[in-house]
Amino acid sequence: MLKLAFSGRIPGLRPLTGAVGYRDVNYSGVAAVLPLGDYTADELTAAGLGTRTLSSLRLAPGYQVIGWSGDNFTGTSWTFTGDNADLRGTGGNDRVASLKVRFRPSAYFRITNVTDGLALDSGGDVASGADLKQWTWDGSTNLQWQAVEVGGGYYKLVNRTNGMVADGWGATTDGSAARQAAWNGGNNQQWTITHRGDGRYSLANRTTGLVLDGGGTVPSGSVTKQWTYNSSSNLLWTFTAL
Repeated sequence: MLKLAFSGRIPGLRPLTGAVGYRDVNYSGVAAVLPLGDYTADELTAAGLGTRTLSSLRLAPGYQVIGWSGDNFTGTSWTFTGDNADLRGTGGNDRVASLKVRFRPSAYFRITNVTDGLALDSGGDVASGADLKQWTWDGSTNLQWQAVEVGGGYYKLVNRTNGMVADGWGATTDGSAARQAAWNGGNNQQWTITHRGDGRYSLANRTTGLVLDGGGTVPSGSVTKQWTYNSSSNLLWTFTAL
């Protein structure tokens, strides 16, 4: 049996994904875990936090919270990019009626498939249209990505090495390769990132709705595919801030 002893107050734990909001300052009182997503007043209440009660906030690395004074993301807004033990100094204390939890657009992430443990890989300085692959994590910028919101809850996934974005290429058939190209704003390059529990996400293309697929227990260098969403962990990914 492991017994932990603390001198003084037990420290609050940092969330692995998203944020934790607290009703009281200093990370105390009623708390709610808030994964990536949009929270209206009703949804904040359903999460257990309530509306206009947020007084302190902890963020997972690479995330940010945008709070609004009005419901449905209206009114005065505040952007929080780090832990804050007392939101009174920002004007946000007990005034947030709705909020969004987002990836911080300047952060880089390792995007790892849940089944095979391989990281999403651009392959480096490759030509537009090149397949996205997967590779054993080695710290290379080929394996580092930004998740940048482009409006409407959609994201572009930008590779650190070549600046290109993940592109569904209009594929409609399960098993089609995911590719990459320079950003052009098209729906083929926009993705919804949906939290599926336990810090795991599916990434669905805006054009077709197919999600990124690791393909199972595959070797390093395998092509990243697209598939109709189901319960398989092949279709789930984790985001680790770097």
